[in-house]
Amino acid sequence: MTTKTKSRATRVAIQGGYGAFHEIAAKHYFENDDIEIITANTFKDLFKSLKNNHADLGIMAIENSIAGSILPNYNLLQDSNMKVIGEIYLRIKQNLVALPGVKIEDIEEVYSHPIAIMQCQLFFDQYPKIKLLDSIDTALSARDIAEKKLKKVGAICSKLAADKYGLSMLAESIETSKMNYTRFLILADRIGYHKVDKNLEKASLAFSLHHETGSLSKVL
Repeated sequence: MTTKTKSRATRVAIQGGYGAFHEIAAKHYFENDDIEIITANTFKDLFKSLKNNHADLGIMAIENSIAGSILPNYNLLQDSNMKVIGEIYLRIKQNLVALPGVKIEDIEEVYSHPIAIMQCQLFFDQYPKIKLLDSIDTALSARDIAEKKLKKVGAICSKLAADKYGLSMLAESIETSKMNYTRFLILADRIGYHKVDKNLEKASLAFSLHHETGSLSKVL
């Protein structure tokens, strides 16, 4: 009698903590696959995970319909020689969360990623006494509130993060634009590990020019 060996789940590296929008995007893209989420605090750490074989694939935000292109990530991609094997667009719904029992009137500070804060500025114009403070990630901001029992602090994050860390939703879908989408790239250190998205019909070209009048027009 032979025993069938169970195949290992695909390790997918994300930037941020569990419950981050990167995790949501990964679960949508790999909805038919068995995956294990590998967290990384920064995008540089994400690339290190791929290079050091701590993850099989990565998923990285590259542009947002409100904030525009994430230029540092383009630079990381160009310098890394990583392969882009797929992409996914995710509708981003931001939420204000806090410990259970805390009311919005109790909140003195709100932490989140600077892009998330930018996306919700109009909502917080109604609450001028609340200080908006940058953090490295939406989900990690939620985790800090839960772990440290911060009663006068809120976070902007996904519903998934709120559920994971047992936080209450004080206000849902607080993003200014309801057409708030982020484009994520699926990255691989080598072609062949995972199927390539056959629907992709895109190509990118990077080049440098002399800093003089008419350089770009000549290339075009």
